Amino acid sequence: MSLPQTKHPGGRPRVKVTPEQVRRLRDGGMSWRQIARTLGIGTATAVRLYDAAAGLDHALQDTTGGAAYLNRRWPR
Repeated sequence: MSLPQTKHPGGRPRVKVTPEQVRRLRDGGMSWRQIARTLGIGTATAVRLYDAAAGLDHALQDTTGGAAYLNRRWPR
């Protein structure tokens, strides 16, 4: 069931930015802050999109270092 359209939708308007746009700007020598301001997105979003263009996914990265620490700190 979809929500009805309202006269005044809430939230920030979406900006359509592709990882390729971010990659081109970064490879062109722009800083993360400059890229974010140019595209109207946050700095962390720019980094995340750049990583997506490179095929990196931070959510799926190996966390063995963190797990090793937790196992040392609270052994089973």
